[in-house]
Parts: sequence; structure tokens; C-alpha cells
Amino acid sequence: MAQRNVKQQMQGEKRSSNRDWTKTYDESDLKHVLQVSHAHNWNDAIKYLDEKGMNDNELTPGETISMKTDLQNAVKGRSAFTDDPTKAFKAIRGAQARGGGARRPVQKKR
Repeated sequence: MAQRNVKQQMQGEKRSSNRDWTKTYDESDLKHVLQVSHAHNWNDAIKYLDEKGMNDNELTPGETISMKTDLQNAVKGRSAFTDDPTKAFKAIRGAQARGGGARRPVQKKR
């Protein structure tokens, strides 16, 4: 029984650290989500993250949140879906660059 508790603690360590809330995801994390969600579009992956992302031992809370945000930006930006993890990673990180971040104020011409 003690071994089981240690194993559960070790599995939960990835999700429990404070710095993990700020950690962003990488291509291997996206590959995992595309596989376990059986995604046929970005919304399938978003649904998986909504329902199971915070309890997925392969993802930290920060990875879950940042990936979901980027996937939502991909939907808004009408980025074409692909189940190829490398192409998908480039597509949603590109959508993040186009859709995220602070906007610069428009300067009026004089």
C-alpha cells in the first residue's frame, strides 16, 4: 500500500508544482492530446482538455491552459486542422502568434 501511495505522489508531482502553472507545452504534449482525444478537428482536442486536461498525468496545468488557448486561437483564425503533430504544433503556435498577446495602439496619421 505504501508503494502505491508513493507512485501516486510521483505521478501527481508533475501537476502539483507551482512553476507548472506557468509551464507551456511542447510538440510531444500536443501529440499526446491529439492521440488520446482521437481528434478530427481542433474542437475535439479542446473538448478533451476541458474535460480531462487537468487530470491528465502527462500534462501540467500550465500546459493544459496554454494549449487550450492556442487551440481556441487556431479555431478563431480558421487554421486548417492536421493530425500530424509537427504540422499541428506549427499551425497552432502560428495562430497563437497571430491571435494572442497585447495589441499595439493604432497611431493616427498627422
